[in-house]
Amino acid sequence: MNRSIFVIALMMVLLIYSGGVQAEKLPKHYPESFQSVGEIDEIGKGLIVIDDMELSLKPSTQVHTPRTRFSTLNVLKKGLRIGYTSTGERKETAGEITEIWVLPKYFKYGEY
Repeated sequence: MNRSIFVIALMMVLLIYSGGVQAEKLPKHYPESFQSVGEIDEIGKGLIVIDDMELSLKPSTQVHTPRTRFSTLNVLKKGLRIGYTSTGERKETAGEITEIWVLPKYFKYGEY
């Protein structure tokens, strides 16, 4: 009987802990929401492709990572999930990216 109580208590602790990890907040220097969110398909000089959409990219584009408030375009790689703002009002007319936030691994698209 004591063993079953221990197992149940352990399962509850693990359940609570795993729920806390998924509910983890974004870094303090990140906005509460993003204009757009997507995955980098390709990145090159002066352009970036996010979810099959080509956008203009300037060397002065601000980049933020979970660990650093300001970074460079060099941290951006194919497959990274990012939040970003652009000159367009909708994702379909995004135009030029103005700011990028590299999303943490625990980030889920449906959260924002």
